[in-house]
Amino acid sequence: HDVAAVDEAAAATEDRLRRAREAAATAQGRLDQLRVTCPDVAIAEAVLLQAESGLERVELLHSTLDHTERFLERAQEQAHRMLAPQLESEVTRWMAPVTGGRYDRARVDPETLQMRLRESTGRWRDASLVSHGTAEQVHLVLRVVLAKILTRPHEQCPLILDDPTVHADARRKIEMLEFLRE
Repeated sequence: HDVAAVDEAAAATEDRLRRAREAAATAQGRLDQLRVTCPDVAIAEAVLLQAESGLERVELLHSTLDHTERFLERAQEQAHRMLAPQLESEVTRWMAPVTGGRYDRARVDPETLQMRLRESTGRWRDASLVSHGTAEQVHLVLRVVLAKILTRPHEQCPLILDDPTVHADARRKIEMLEFLRE
């Protein structure tokens, strides 16, 4: 009876030992796999340090770009505030002659530099909504006026014009040529 109990206990122990060996082999396999896939701590720390340094550079660049963007926005606002009255005055001076009296005044928005034209009836119209011929005349005046404003006194600024009077009647052609001569 005792022998059978001992044999049974031995068999149970061998079975537990076999399962323990299988579990140990499985654990060893997982450990080997982790050693292959997991980086070395020293390497991981070096990669982390490099990433943190890169992040600092990106954050500095982001800050620099934010400051630059705000600076350029302020510069644009200042340039628009400076240019708008000059554009308005100079374009208005030539509006009636080059449009045959149809438009007699220009208004320039200092925020956007969008232009509105006043019809001889007093009604204001967005410059982008005028006829093709009038738009070409206004654009010619605007280009010449901008060249005048953006150059120094007595500095010459060549303008290349391709048929600037092609859509103008005879009277407006003379006015536009007079404008260009001046």
